[in-house]
Amino acid sequence: MPDGTTRFYKDGEPIYHYMGCSTFSEYTVLPEISLAKVNKEAPLEEVCLLGCGVTTGMGAVMNTAKVEEGATVAIFGLGGIGLSAVIGAAMAKASRIIVIDINESKFELAKKLG
Repeated sequence: MPDGTTRFYKDGEPIYHYMGCSTFSEYTVLPEISLAKVNKEAPLEEVCLLGCGVTTGMGAVMNTAKVEEGATVAIFGLGGIGLSAVIGAAMAKASRIIVIDINESKFELAKKLG
């Protein structure tokens, strides 16, 4: 939990959460900050893929860098976070999105996303 405590014990010994969410558990206890409300119409087989990489990449563009319309953005690395940053830059209407990655095969997807 965010305060360093745990809600799980085995034989009286604490079992700590990895990254605060215990995703390999059949059941878990989470703080509200770890939850997201999902629209009932959203397809769960797609929503389940939206982990922290999407919010981290898009959040870096929109909340941290506060990219404005017409800005130039450079994104280093086109993994899940970088590609999500490309989406965020496109949503922010950046005029130029420069992407850098050592794997050239990722550039085509980056172009499609933004």
